[in-house]
Amino acid sequence: MISTKLLNLTLDNIKNANPVAEFAENLHNQGVTEEQLTAALNGRNDTIAGELLEHHRAIRSGIVPMNKYGVAKRTNSTRPSKKT
Repeated sequence: MISTKLLNLTLDNIKNANPVAEFAENLHNQGVTEEQLTAALNGRNDTIAGELLEHHRAIRSGIVPMNKYGVAKRTNSTRPSKKT
């Protein structure tokens, strides 16, 4: 028998996940520019490449990307540490 709690927790994690946005935010935090990303994706024009570019632009503009389930939240990316 499947655990209802585990099932619901897993579905919530999937609903709230946005791995493409997290990857885009990691690239942005590493200093990758839109021009570099576009050049790296040269010749690749599938849906996921377009989504990566859109999320990278949104993050650069300070917009929190929304996933396909309509959930917009900050990702668990490799944000640079703030030195004080």
